[in-house]
Amino acid sequence: MRVNYLSPVRPLALYSGSSASHRNVRLLLLILIGILLSTFPLHVSGQLTSYMSQVGVSGDDGSIGSMGVRAEIRTHVYHVNQPDADYFWVGNYLNNGGLIEFGYIIYAPATMCPYEVQGNNATCIGGKLTVNGSEPLWSWFYVPKCNENNYYVGIGRDSLIEPNGTWHVYSILPNAGGWWEFQIDGHDVATANFPPTNSSNDAEMVAEKSSYSPSPGPLGPVEFRNLAYLKQDGWHEVNSLTASVTCGGSNRNCISATYGVALDGPNHIVAGTSVPQSQNGNTLWSLNPPNYASLFQTILLGTYKGPLGRLATDVSRIVFLMILGTIVLAVLRLKRKRAQHRALS
Repeated sequence: MRVNYLSPVRPLALYSGSSASHRNVRLLLLILIGILLSTFPLHVSGQLTSYMSQVGVSGDDGSIGSMGVRAEIRTHVYHVNQPDADYFWVGNYLNNGGLIEFGYIIYAPATMCPYEVQGNNATCIGGKLTVNGSEPLWSWFYVPKCNENNYYVGIGRDSLIEPNGTWHVYSILPNAGGWWEFQIDGHDVATANFPPTNSSNDAEMVAEKSSYSPSPGPLGPVEFRNLAYLKQDGWHEVNSLTASVTCGGSNRNCISATYGVALDGPNHIVAGTSVPQSQNGNTLWSLNPPNYASLFQTILLGTYKGPLGRLATDVSRIVFLMILGTIVLAVLRLKRKRAQHRALS
């Protein structure tokens, strides 16, 4: 029985996010990951090409410099086939040049363990787990320095997150001992023995597909809501959500499948298969004064995904056109009355 010391999902997540300041780091990581994947045995012998796609959102700039991050993620249980792995996480880039993530993951049927990677060497750092391809596991991911090929992955079972359709809060925060703590619904599930540091970019919540196939299976879809960040005065919910859409792999290959991210309510998104696609960098939601151009695009182009999906989009368009038509008719009537008034006078 082969042990998956390296699963497809985690090496690929090293360059997640949408911050322009990390583009050069991601390019270096692509090279390092390519070397690692071509020299270390994974699921099968021989050189493998990895593929990745990420769809999600980042919060507002107020989340920069935070000490922790959290979000609610709704469990969606489905079967994942080889050679895929699906990860749904909340996380941050860090001021020390690192990266930290936490959420739940569904692996294809396999036996794996928590592990660390130092250069081209992977080592188990915990007990082995055998999964059937339909089991959500909690998983954290920590990179001390994004420009070095060293990182750590933790995985584990928790019956709390298994029921399909249930919501759970995934939190990353410093603990009293001076390490990173990972919580589900306020309960400690794991610790990473690395000194916490503040974030260097906006908080993120992301759905991620990693595979060794260019045409992998479906991703979710999975719902996320209530993205928040921790500062000295406590937790704050973000006041905007911006689409974050990226793809690539060991050879910068994009997955051919189309995954999307769309608004499902205030500070609430759905991401994955059969979801309308959004352009990277588009504002999906904001508490700031409304952007009418963005609203027009959302309604007419169908980037909004309500609870009833396509029907909600069609109804929104009809209502919008009815309102627009009413305004036009009112303007025309006003002009006609003015013309009649002039004629009588």
